[in-house]
Amino acid sequence: MKNKILITKTNFKPISFKYFTECWEYIQAKRFKDAKGISTTLLNEYKKILKENTWAEDDDKSLILVLAIGFKAIDDFIEIGEITTPEKWFEKNDLIEKLWIKLWDCKERVDYVIDNFQGDLFVIVSKKLEELHKDFLEVYGNGIYASPEFLIKKETCSICDLDVRACLHISGHVYSGAICKYVVKDFEMRSISLVTVPKDPRCRAWAWNMEGRTIKGMAFFFNSGVDSFLNEDK
Repeated sequence: MKNKILITKTNFKPISFKYFTECWEYIQAKRFKDAKGISTTLLNEYKKILKENTWAEDDDKSLILVLAIGFKAIDDFIEIGEITTPEKWFEKNDLIEKLWIKLWDCKERVDYVIDNFQGDLFVIVSKKLEELHKDFLEVYGNGIYASPEFLIKKETCSICDLDVRACLHISGHVYSGAICKYVVKDFEMRSISLVTVPKDPRCRAWAWNMEGRTIKGMAFFFNSGVDSFLNEDK
């Protein structure tokens, strides 16, 4: 396990390429603890650089953000491996639900990295996720999903914290290593519908959580995103 990896302006690119490959080799060998040690260390280093605003200039920060999202995707994939390794994991409903959410967390981050960075490794991971998704569909079908209707009363910009109607930032664009998002501050839930084509596949209603017309254990993801881990303490 890596406890410390020194990241500098001159080495952060080759260091990242090296450890992406090393993590993947550990994952293939099912050495998840070793892979996790690397991904956790790199994530902590990149989060520190993005938050403390030390040597990184804007262009560096944008790339570091993508690299951090890449290592978080690897971290997600490690967790997928850990969930699916034990025998008969598929007999535990809580693990199935956790795996489904982790699948989509990982996929969103992998797609973001491919769109902004390329990298053959992430294409391979994407194909593995597609295979896992196909397995889910074969076993559980397409499923039904919760689709909530909200009246959003107030949204602020994650970059400047102003009301979105008063700021000049564009949602989804990167500014100094941070993705602009519109953060819901006040809302009113109007209704919830069940649909077969969801906006967010993580809001799936599983058969074991349905009792007649009642659904329990449903999750909604308001302020999630490929970079949501940057706000986590660990």
